[in-house]
Parts: sequence; structure tokens; C-alpha cells
Amino acid sequence: MAILVKNLKKKVLENAKESDQIIIITGYFSPDMIDEIAKMGVPFVYYYGMYGIDKIAKPVYDKLISINNSNSNLKLKFVHTQRVHTKCYLFYKNTKLKNALVGSANCSINGLCSIENAEMLIELNKKELKSDRYLFELNEYIKRIEKIAIDISDPAIVPKKLKDVKKHRKRGKDKIQDSGNPLSAIMPLYKVDKKGRKKTYKAGGPNWGNQKGNVATKQDAMEAYIPILTEHLDKYPLLFQPYPVDRLTTGGKKTRKSDPVTVIWDDGEMMTMTFQGTQRAYPSKQNPLMVYPKQLSYGDDSTKRGGAVLGKYLRKRMNVDPFHIITINDLKKYGRDHILLTYVSPGLYTADFSGTPLT
Repeated sequence: MAILVKNLKKKVLENAKESDQIIIITGYFSPDMIDEIAKMGVPFVYYYGMYGIDKIAKPVYDKLISINNSNSNLKLKFVHTQRVHTKCYLFYKNTKLKNALVGSANCSINGLCSIENAEMLIELNKKELKSDRYLFELNEYIKRIEKIAIDISDPAIVPKKLKDVKKHRKRGKDKIQDSGNPLSAIMPLYKVDKKGRKKTYKAGGPNWGNQKGNVATKQDAMEAYIPILTEHLDKYPLLFQPYPVDRLTTGGKKTRKSDPVTVIWDDGEMMTMTFQGTQRAYPSKQNPLMVYPKQLSYGDDSTKRGGAVLGKYLRKRMNVDPFHIITINDLKKYGRDHILLTYVSPGLYTADFSGTPLT
């Protein structure tokens, strides 16, 4: 038996590689994590435990259908008669349960790649246990969940559409328009000058890589981030949450980034991103324990490409050069000057940058 509080994704993938059958039940998930496990080729059944309460957003459902169709070894099941918030990772060999991980971590990039001590999985290994009773009971638990779950292809699964957004007029000193939905924030890619005119950032936002002394000189596109204003923090507390001011990666290095999150874009692109930087301290500036982020950008540290991934993606959609400095006229020509960011579930968001203006 072992208690695991870091490198959880690595442990899950190691177990998956040594198994000939995988069964995972978690309350929430991210499609990219399911896809990564499925691509290992091992027969894999995943149970989405919170469907009965939270249902599933259509962009997430569509992405799951695509992943399901691309991996013949994958079966996706939805628990539809009650809430199931457990986190169980079961690994079989020759039809027998040989190892299990149970704890708090969802089957998501956010859950399995979190900062040390944020999540926990306890390993129940058959070789180390004096009795098979725990593994037997977990196996029986799976059978009970199977009885209250249905396949993703079942017509009873009805994805919910994201709420239509209707812009509300700004009030007083507001810098951003209200989306009318506490889970969706309008994220401008521009700033407003003292005369009320819209201007893109010279060396920030979509033009982050244009700043002097930028070290990302070997990137294949200009770096970009999505700006987060203090007004966003006040209006959308569920979307923009604080993280520890003294934060270390699982490798022991200091970082100014949050745990990674998964963002599904309106065109189906799936991106690992992180909330970054600092702009407000909690509980106070004099005694900071937590800080709020000031931007959202690409955040998969394994690629070492940073904001250039987001910059390249946005420019590709706008049909401009990868190093083009984006202007207000470019955004007008494209048909949208903001990104609509929507919270779906823990560690999972959608982003809309479609070139059709909101009404």
C-alpha cells in the first residue's frame, strides 16, 4: 500500500501499460486524459459518475464521441440514476484485479497533474496486501456501478447546449460587458484607452511575444495570452480562482502558474492551459497567502512551447501570419474581438472564438 500525492498521471499511465484491462470511475474528467489512456490500446471502460446531476455540455459530448469513435478499445459509460463522486482506477491482468488506485483525483489533466498534496491516490497492490478483501470489494463495487450506467450511444444521453449569451450594457466604470451567465465570461483581446477607444496590446494579450527582451526567440509563432481583468475576478469567481502565492511544481521548482486545465475550443481544438501571473493578493497585499491570475495561456510544460501555441492557434483562425501583430482592424475583419470562456466542471472549460459577432 502506498500513499501518492504527486506525479499521479505518471502512476496511472504506468499501471495502464502493465494491464490488459482498465476500469476507471471518477466524478469528473477531461477528454484529453481519457484519450491519452485510450491511445495505449488497452481495453478501457470509463464511467462518468456525475452525469446524473451535472449532465454533459454539448462541446464536451461531441469531443467524447470523436474520441470514442477513434479508439475501438474504449467504452464510455454514464451513471444516469444518481451521483457517483468516487475516484477509482482499477487495473486487471488475466481477468484478475491486480492493482487499484483510490482517492480524490479525477481522471483529468487538472486532477492528475495538480500541485503536490492537492490530490491523493492510495495504491492497493495485490502483491502487498495481506488479504484480497479490499480488491474483491472494489470489484463488486464496479458491478453495482455497471448496473446504473448506460453507454454514451444510448439515446437517453442528451447533451445540454451552452446558454446563449446576450451582452448586457456596461454599467458605470465597467470595462467589460456582462455575459448574463455567471459561468461564462467575455474576455476582450483589447484594452480601452482614456478616450474610450479600443486598442490591442502592443506587447500583451494576443501580442505577448512582441515585448522587448522576449526570451522565446525560437518559437514558431508570436506568444499570446488571454487577459484577465480585476473586473473578471469580481464578476466570475467560479471561473477565476486563486492559487498559492508560494507554489512549487512536482519537480520542486517555483512557478507562477496554476494547475493545468483543459479547454475545448468551438472548432473542437483541445488545449492544455494554465492561469498565470498575479494581480491580486488574498487575504491582503501585506499578508498574501493566495494570488489571483492575470492571464490564461497554453500551459503544457512538457512541450516547452508556452504561449506560442495559443498565439499560433489564434492567428491561424484569423488567417494571418504566425508573427503578425494583431490590430483592432484585424479583429474587426475576423468578426470577433473577444473570447467567450465558460466553466464546465472542475478543470474543464470551453472557449468560443468563432468569427460570428454575438447578438
